[in-house]
Amino acid sequence: MSEALTDDPERAPHRGGPRAYLHTAGVACADADGCVVSSLVSVFDDFGSGVYVPEGGFMLNNRAAGFGPAPNDAAAGKRPVHTLAPALLTGPDGSVWALATPGADGQVQTLLQVLSRARLAGEDLAAAVAAPRWRSENGQLLIEESHPEIEALRALGHALKVLPSGDLRFGAIVAAGMQGGSPRALADWRRLTTAGVT
Repeated sequence: MSEALTDDPERAPHRGGPRAYLHTAGVACADADGCVVSSLVSVFDDFGSGVYVPEGGFMLNNRAAGFGPAPNDAAAGKRPVHTLAPALLTGPDGSVWALATPGADGQVQTLLQVLSRARLAGEDLAAAVAAPRWRSENGQLLIEESHPEIEALRALGHALKVLPSGDLRFGAIVAAGMQGGSPRALADWRRLTTAGVT
């Protein structure tokens, strides 16, 4: 049975009010054969496009909301802002990890901090995930109150907004992978995340 999909293009782009920060789900998994997968699902603001697909039981996202007035208007060859950034991390020891985090525009910022600590600084992935974070948003540098560089960043002239450690805007990494021939899982202490290995 087919059913026509309807939408309201006049209503869909009006996203007034605060950002929800809770419309993205990240999943990472690994199996005993070493296959890893990272996935992020998001319907974007206003619960997606407002278009429901009854055959699949899901809403279509609304990433086209990233378009706006010229020069960021919808046109051939242009692309809307897209923040979904699942990632894979390989280590010199042969380890491989799949990572994902919610966090709207902060997803790539969170991953940048975790991946640079794990790969460039050589930190254990769990320590890199647990470390204090920052996030650039609306001309301010949001920073967790436990971050050791608050005063140094303030002295450099950054417009800091100090937030409680674990604030939703700093994401919540989930990771699964293979290390030393064994499956591993890791969940951020921020937000409600879960990790497990069977």
